[in-house]
Amino acid sequence: MLLSPQFVKPYVKSNKNDVADADAIAEASLRPGMRFVEAKSVQQEHVQQVHRVRQTAVKQSTMLRNRLHALLLEYGIASPRGTGALLERLAGALEDGDNEMTVEGRALLRELGDELRRLESRVAGYDVRIGALARRMPAAKRLMTIPGIGEKTATALAAAVGDASQFRNGREMAAWLGLVPRQHTTGGRPRLLGISKRGDRYLRTLLIHGARAALQRAPRRDDGRSRWAVGVKGRRGQNVAAVALANKNARTAWAVLRSRAGLRCRARRRGGRGEGVVSRRTYPRARSAPAPLRGRFERLFNAGDRLASRHAPSAARDLRCVGGSIRRCPHGRRRHGGH
Repeated sequence: MLLSPQFVKPYVKSNKNDVADADAIAEASLRPGMRFVEAKSVQQEHVQQVHRVRQTAVKQSTMLRNRLHALLLEYGIASPRGTGALLERLAGALEDGDNEMTVEGRALLRELGDELRRLESRVAGYDVRIGALARRMPAAKRLMTIPGIGEKTATALAAAVGDASQFRNGREMAAWLGLVPRQHTTGGRPRLLGISKRGDRYLRTLLIHGARAALQRAPRRDDGRSRWAVGVKGRRGQNVAAVALANKNARTAWAVLRSRAGLRCRARRRGGRGEGVVSRRTYPRARSAPAPLRGRFERLFNAGDRLASRHAPSAARDLRCVGGSIRRCPHGRRRHGGH
């Protein structure tokens, strides 16, 4: 088990040296409420290395694009966004002999363009590697069943938390990722601020970007998660809805990693909750019923299933519908004929 340096630093006495650091580590490790970090496997370290190297290449590519935009503006040439459009504008500017570029300036811009192409090729190669890792990792496959989590987010999350056994619930994992509000409570008066932004910034960025993509597709979907996201977007706006959906995805990811089962969303139904990890049940009698009664049959059957899972096995018998009129059951509740 490992200790985070931020939890050890308060126990360092006087000046910092090796003896004081060892004493602080020993003192912090004995605290009953101390939170430890699990050591990662070799596979997890490899996946994180691929993500870190790709992140560095993306950062260098962004810096180089900004540099090319600025250098072209020095000659009065405005370049559009996007790597492909920028390289096309750069090629046209280099071939144009009427502009004021010098020979040395053309050679310099040509070198920067070649370097940008190499960086983009490297990023594409890392994307292929991450896709291959996602297909080989069972945890990543399960995480990709969550809307808004793709190959990059799934592999990075599986490499960072493993089976998520260090978290007691999904909220702890969301708090570790910095997706919960900061709290500033005094005098018994609670006050919640913006998200804490603690933990791994890279994971939090991937989750929020994935939530934005899922939020764009949510109006075309009919499951409970998408309807909830659309409602939050209408009440609070795009950014708050994206962070809220990222928080929900983080909690769902914890449940998926702990249960070792993928997420299955069920379609909307009247009177139901609209989403779950168990697919919707259908019954022969309900399928053979007339169309006006089919929805009623399925609603009553599913209501019985919900009661059976929440309360007691006998509670499901009170709402089982196989046709006929409603009458009292032996338990004192109303029931349908044919019970």
